[in-house]
Amino acid sequence: TITATDSSTPFGPASGSRSYTLVVEPRTLSVYPGFLPTATEGTPYSVQLEGFNGVAPYRFAITNGDLPPGLSLTADGRISGIPGRPQGAESLYYLFTLSIVDANGVSATFPYREIRLRRLPIEISPTTVPAGVAGGAYAQQFTAVNATAPYVFSWEVGTLPNGLQFDPATATLSGIPLETGQFPFQLRLTDAENRYTIRYYSLDIATPT
Repeated sequence: TITATDSSTPFGPASGSRSYTLVVEPRTLSVYPGFLPTATEGTPYSVQLEGFNGVAPYRFAITNGDLPPGLSLTADGRISGIPGRPQGAESLYYLFTLSIVDANGVSATFPYREIRLRRLPIEISPTTVPAGVAGGAYAQQFTAVNATAPYVFSWEVGTLPNGLQFDPATATLSGIPLETGQFPFQLRLTDAENRYTIRYYSLDIATPT
């Protein structure tokens, strides 16, 4: 209640009172970071969630949705693990609802938080091929990296020296080269999920010394 009194004369002072009710609303809990970093399959992932505008310690939980496979959330707010592989896509978004409760029991929920899980691209190894010598035996096998079996190697384009051939069944380049020079070619790798990659190579065949 607030009372005001003036200094009026000759009949004063005059006064008046009014009652008020002050309502103090609790501050809304918040969580940092607001956006979670992208996860990559097979790569260790760790993010610490922090609570604000409440009384520590905070407890965290997922009340709806899922984290990417291989990741988990601890009660103190750490999301960590080694992400698995998202099936059928280069990347997937995992949506979930996050809840937070402070030491006084004040709670809040944050729907539609998300973590993007990215696949590793398929590759052909090695990245380069060793040089050869005309008249000498040559063999180089290629391997698939991050591909889903069964996968297939195929000849894309290019020219090989006489005496060398590529066998897609074994992914091996072998034989005895009979020509010298530089021979560019490309190989293609296609996996069981129809993902593919093409790698360029340049094969140098030298004159024997």
